[in-house]
Amino acid sequence: MKKLIPLILALLLLAACGAETPSAESVEPSSPCDLVTPPQTSPAEPADETLSRELPEGFALPQEEFEPAAYYLAEPFGEQGAALLTLSADGRFTCRYSYWQQNPENGGYNLLGGSFDETEAAFDGAALTYTEPAGEPRPERFREVTLSEALAAWRDMPSNDETSQPFPERIERGEWEKTPGVSLIEQTGRFISYEYLGADVSYELWDGTLLLSGFTAESPDFPFSLRGLGMGSSLADVLASFPEQSSVRTSEPEKYRHIYGGDIGLLGTYDAMDEGRGGKCVSVSDGWTITRFIFDENDEVYKLEFWNSTD
Repeated sequence: MKKLIPLILALLLLAACGAETPSAESVEPSSPCDLVTPPQTSPAEPADETLSRELPEGFALPQEEFEPAAYYLAEPFGEQGAALLTLSADGRFTCRYSYWQQNPENGGYNLLGGSFDETEAAFDGAALTYTEPAGEPRPERFREVTLSEALAAWRDMPSNDETSQPFPERIERGEWEKTPGVSLIEQTGRFISYEYLGADVSYELWDGTLLLSGFTAESPDFPFSLRGLGMGSSLADVLASFPEQSSVRTSEPEKYRHIYGGDIGLLGTYDAMDEGRGGKCVSVSDGWTITRFIFDENDEVYKLEFWNSTD
């Protein structure tokens, strides 16, 4: 499982809206930003305002490699810490967590976090026992909740190790190129692009193994899902599928704003002026990946871009 490295975001996300293909280059925000304190409502607590915020139709929890049997929310930890633990009947689990942390350099707050599974901790149905200590806040005690409560709480947590795309993240080149429907577009050094399912898929080649670095897709039938969102999703549903908790304020939020998070870490942004990508853009990142929803003149997703760290 993945633990967030905040520095990645300092170099990456708010490059999120600005170039024509997924990349890690840095782009300055279109509007000045001010760092403020984190929101006072903790998504770890299913307060009235959390439960009353309507979920978009089709909103979904992260896809797991096992059949979920129970859901747990963490008791408060750290600075407004929040976590969702999904448990299988045979004891497998995934725990995704986040918390706010103040940046000593500028006094602003960033939303950090990560994910782990049963290889890093033991869960007894109420508490976690970690195999190794950590120098960061982590959830310890949990309470079981219903699926509806888990959905409502997850929507108010940041995107975190949850994308589901139809491409392998790691595969032998020969095996991939034998996959029906895969066709080579071009190769430049170790960087190779293919067409598959109507998408332009990029890989890096290392010792005969391909590592997924990203894709761009415009096919209406492209099978990608993040929180139930994909091709054809409305701008309203995309915005309603993520937290509204940002410590950054911009001077022209109708043009560019942070949806959640700080200036680095787990964060999401909205850019209404992204002509370079062909439309309004909502970007979300968990430090390892960046997903970009790009909208047409009807405010519906017509293009998806995805960047994946190959480190």
